[in-house]
Amino acid sequence: MREKNQVVLPLNLEIYLPKGDFVFKVAEICESLDYTELFNTYLRAWRKVNPITMFEILVFAYMNRKFSSREIESLCKTDIRFMWLLNGEPCPSASTIVRFQRGHLAEAIEGLFYQFVEKLYEVGEIKFKNLFVDGTKIEAYANKYTFVWKSAIEKNLAKLEKKYPLCFTYFQKDMVLAKMYLLKNATNNS
Repeated sequence: MREKNQVVLPLNLEIYLPKGDFVFKVAEICESLDYTELFNTYLRAWRKVNPITMFEILVFAYMNRKFSSREIESLCKTDIRFMWLLNGEPCPSASTIVRFQRGHLAEAIEGLFYQFVEKLYEVGEIKFKNLFVDGTKIEAYANKYTFVWKSAIEKNLAKLEKKYPLCFTYFQKDMVLAKMYLLKNATNNS
């Protein structure tokens, strides 16, 4: 049986990461953001994990399409890039991640992501040349039979246009009757 010696694990995890890994860019950009709004959500100075580190972890997890707090916790324990982001800090539990997301990040997320996108643009990682639309059509109370064909809309519109003059004449008659009723009541009361 092979002997597993923990002393072999290097303290510098950066050695095992490829030079162009995007985790370095995420950390660099996140360190240059203004976290004042995020820090204002905290009442006390002591925190289990640094909020900046938590934000870096969440941004990197979201970029890798990992959204579950349990999955992010597992990645912090097993993925070397997340360990590098933690930089020796204790691995946050799933409940700590959720508490951070709901209690602190929720109030500051818009400003932080806006700054993050601006920094990505400044370093040339993104260019605002393309617009991607996924074409999803969402309807309230939708099921697979609630879509409406163009021809059905045009047919019903034609029917409605035919009914409009008829409805308008009924409306005019009702208005005339209402005026006559008001005049009759006005003359009876005086």
